[in-house]
Parts: sequence; structure tokens; C-alpha cells
Amino acid sequence: MYKPLASTRAGTVFWAFTCLVLLQACSHPLEIVGRGDIDSLSTTRDCSLEDFNAQSPVCTRNWVADAYIETYTAVPREGWDFACWGGYQAFCDASAVGANECRFNVGTDEAVRKYWGKAAPPLRAHFAPEPAPLPPPPAPEPFSVETIPLPADVVKAFAPIYTPDGSKLVLAVTFDDGATHAATMNEDGSDFECHTCGLIDKLPKKNQNGIG
Repeated sequence: MYKPLASTRAGTVFWAFTCLVLLQACSHPLEIVGRGDIDSLSTTRDCSLEDFNAQSPVCTRNWVADAYIETYTAVPREGWDFACWGGYQAFCDASAVGANECRFNVGTDEAVRKYWGKAAPPLRAHFAPEPAPLPPPPAPEPFSVETIPLPADVVKAFAPIYTPDGSKLVLAVTFDDGATHAATMNEDGSDFECHTCGLIDKLPKKNQNGIG
């Protein structure tokens, strides 16, 4: 009769000790949105997608009994990207190396004691599907470059556009005397015509100097 009694006492002491520990600890749940895992640097707090879906205590409880020093890394599954941390991410230490890392360095007298015997807000890793790949660019359209002959006294031509009916080119040309005028011609350079050349000479003399 003695041994069972000792066993009963030992079991009572064990559960009393466990309850005491839990009263002096807090729970920091880990949650996953999308498809990915939460790995821990210590490897003792890893919360896989399968663990989370099964509501494993490693995810739903995640007990913290002393100073909380841990680095979590969000690891997306194939076809998914890490989006952001949510929930208790405000306590993430800024010294974490990557955006997918969340580092906790919380003393016992801080948030851990505040949540003793209770659950702190969860740390939530958000994952999003990878964006669909962009379609391939269209094949380049063929083009050709041709040199259009200009009159010998034209040293520069620029800003060419087609007339509304597409029959001629309208462009600005600069002559060897430095004057710039508006002209038209065919695509092959034929039928060149300067439309503003000599226009100043056709104005009434009283208008040539801007005097009406």
C-alpha cells in the first residue's frame, strides 16, 4: 500500500509544480494565415502549417516562463510569398535581419509578467500567393530605316508628321541661310514645297514690322 501512496504523492507534487510554473508563465500563440511555417531560432518553438492546422500546443500555447528571447522566421511554402507579420508584431525587435524575421527580447518584468497565467496577443505570419507570371512580351514588329533626299539648300529637317489623308509629310526645315520654315513633300522626298518661304515678302509693308 505504501508504493501507490508514494506514487500518488509524487503525481500530486508534479501537477502542483506544473500549475505553479504555468501561473508564472504566459502563453504566446503563433498563428499562420495562408500557407507557410514559422521557424524559431531555438528550434523549440517551431510552428509548422500542419501543427497549426492540427491546433498543436506548440502553436496555440507556446509557453514563455522566463525572459522571452527568440527569433521567428516566416518561411513560405512553394507558390506562396511572405506578406507581413501581424498581431503582436509591435514587440518585434528592430535588430532582426530580414523582413520575414521577428525577434523578441523581452525581460521577465516586462510583457512576460504582465501576461502571467494568460495568453498574450498572437504573433501572426501572413502569407500570400505568388503573383501570376507576366505574359511574354509581344514579338518586335519589323521596321525599316530609309534616308529621304532633301533639297541641297536644306541643312536640317525635323518634326515630320503625315497629313490627315496620309498622302504627304509635313515637316520643319532649316535652310543654309539659317531660316526655318514649314514644308511638305512625298515620302520619297519628291514634290518638296516650302509653304512659308518668302511669306514675309508677300505681307503689306505696313505689317512687315508688326505695325498694323
